[in-house]
Amino acid sequence: MIEAMDAERSALLRRAHMHGALADPQRLAIVEELLLGDRSPSWFSHHWGVASNLIAHHTRVLADAGLVDRRASEADRRRRYLHLTPAGRRLAGPAAVSE
Repeated sequence: MIEAMDAERSALLRRAHMHGALADPQRLAIVEELLLGDRSPSWFSHHWGVASNLIAHHTRVLADAGLVDRRASEADRRRRYLHLTPAGRRLAGPAAVSE
C-alpha cells in the first residue's frame, strides 16, 4: 500500500515538473515548434533572434523534465537536433495542434 502511494506521488511530481517546464512562454514555443519537426538549437537562435545560451538553458530545462531529447544528425553526426519525447508530444499535442 505504501509503495503504491509512493509511486503515485512520484508520478505526480514528475508530471508537475513537466508542466512547470512548460510554464515559460519561450519553452512552450520551443515545444510547439518541435511538433512540426526536429530543429537544431541554432535554428531557434537564428529564426527567433534569441541568444544561443538562452536557447541552451531552455532546452536543458525541457530535457531535464523529459520533454525534449537531443540526437545527433544522421548525416554528419556533428550537428545536434532537438525532438520531442513521447511525453512532450502527449503534453503539447492536442492543445497546440488544434489552435
